[in-house]
Order: sequence, then C-alpha cells, then structure tokens
Amino acid sequence: MQTATAKWYDRRDSVFIEFCVEDSKDVRVCFDKTKLDFSCANGTNNIKHQNTVELYGEIDPKVSESHESKHRRTDRSVLCCLRKAETGKAWSRLTKDKTRMRRVLVSPRDIRCRHTRTPPEVSGEVRVTLSVVPSGLCVPPPDLV
Repeated sequence: MQTATAKWYDRRDSVFIEFCVEDSKDVRVCFDKTKLDFSCANGTNNIKHQNTVELYGEIDPKVSESHESKHRRTDRSVLCCLRKAETGKAWSRLTKDKTRMRRVLVSPRDIRCRHTRTPPEVSGEVRVTLSVVPSGLCVPPPDLV
C-alpha cells in the first residue's frame, strides 16, 4: 500500500485536493468533518494507494445536494472539493500536524510573503519543504458532477 501524491490549494469557500493516480479504479473517498480517507488502485500496475488526511480545519461533508464535498475521477487524477465549515477562513496548511508531509504539493498562488502578502516569482517546479507546482496548474477546477 502506497500513499498517492497530492496537490492542494485553498480558496474562500473550499479546499481542493488532487490525488495524482493515473488510470485509477475502485476509487473510494470518505469525507468526515475533520478527516478525509482516499483509496484506489492504479489501473496499469494494480498498485493500491491509500491516504488518510487529518484536516487543518473542519469541512461540511454534506450541506445540501448542490453544496457538498465531492470528488471526480479523471484519467490522471482524482479531484476532491472540500467545502469549508467556516467560509472565508484561510488554511495555512492542509493538515493539523505541523510536520513536513512528503508527496504533498501546494499551489504557488497560495504562498504569500508574510510582509508584502505577494506571491513569490516561480519558474518551473521548485523543490523546497513542500514541492511547488507550476502556476499553470492553478486554474479553477472543473465542475464536479
């Protein structure tokens, strides 16, 4: 059992987590107020992936049919949309635990200088404490149906 690489970014009402698993099958995503459980199998190698994330803040697993936490599978990844319980509150990290998480990527648009509140200039992929992905991956997510 392996953990899947994940990219995440924070928005006003939601937090988006994309688990990067190509040709995934048997996808299972369970939303809880403070936790997210993800598991699937890779279609080509049949490698099983499992991630359990203790979230930084609380989410609303199901507010209503049109406004709920949900996920969508594509050929290359599984995108999860987590609706924040407290709208407008920024998450400084994905998990409650302050230790470094390997295989977690963060959008450079969500990194701000503490003094100027401006994002850093990023060209290509940069490896630091957390890996930073190119800004081209920060487009608004597709509709989750």
